Amino acid sequence: MRMLQNLTRLAAAAALALLGTLGAQAQVAYPNRPVRVICGYPAGGGGDVLVRYYAAQLEKVTGQKFVVENKVGANGKIGTDALISARPDGYTLLMHGTAAVVGNTFLMKNPGYDAVRDLQTVATLMEATFVLTVGPNSKAGSVKELIAMLKAANGSMKYGTATGVTLVASEKFLIETGTKATRINYKGTVDAARELVGNQIDFLISDATFSIAQAKQGRMKLLGVTTKARLPSAPDIPTMSEAGVPGYIFTPKWAAWFPKGTPADIVQKMNTWLSTIAATEETKKFLTDNAATPLLTKSVAEAEAVVKGDFELWRKVTTEAKIEPQG
Repeated sequence: MRMLQNLTRLAAAAALALLGTLGAQAQVAYPNRPVRVICGYPAGGGGDVLVRYYAAQLEKVTGQKFVVENKVGANGKIGTDALISARPDGYTLLMHGTAAVVGNTFLMKNPGYDAVRDLQTVATLMEATFVLTVGPNSKAGSVKELIAMLKAANGSMKYGTATGVTLVASEKFLIETGTKATRINYKGTVDAARELVGNQIDFLISDATFSIAQAKQGRMKLLGVTTKARLPSAPDIPTMSEAGVPGYIFTPKWAAWFPKGTPADIVQKMNTWLSTIAATEETKKFLTDNAATPLLTKSVAEAEAVVKGDFELWRKVTTEAKIEPQG
């Protein structure tokens, strides 16, 4: 009987050891099949290029396929919904701007999710740059001159917006300068830029890559960048703080998310990979060439804090500007 008990104990110990080994192997093996990467931007556009860059870098690091799927529509909500409905197993990853993922919480009447509560932030990727612009024939040659004109007009001047992010950037500018302007909505930034040239609107905040390209064609004047420091690719453009709006910084963030409930060890692995990629000189050059900068955070908790910070920014601006949720 004693021998049988000893054999039973040995068998149990062996089974536990085997399970421990298999568990360790399973952890090491992640990812052991292709990972779906959701992109909420159209194929070929700037957002798509960024997502595909990071996906390609992840393939190099892990040796596994990262397959980009474009889920476009509803200001990024379709892509976010696809993530939320996916299994929390580490094989569905969303890369997107917080302006859409977080912004929808405040811009939509019923977004169906909470950006902080219902998604697992994994890592930050970058922060984008925007530029305050006016038409080529505008009398405003500087930010201070534009502010003076806005104050004199008392709400009769117009600004254009085609996205939630430029809406918040513009309203933040008006709030911080104590000015008013009438909002004109457009389907796309190109449409807004066309009317800026024709003097149908008086100012437009648009992404730096687009703005700089338009300025080179003589279609815009660039008054100030929304970053803390000047752009290396356009050092002649002052920051908004330098140009007359002290403390104005607006750099929409990009991050990566897993579905809520994804195992912590998988979240940590992906955080380490993405953070390492973001810190490389190759990535820095890629982002700089696209008027962006890496956004380096040291942990999942720091990345979560960045997203929560954007959440509070959107809450504050949409509340103060009395922006009504749509849809």
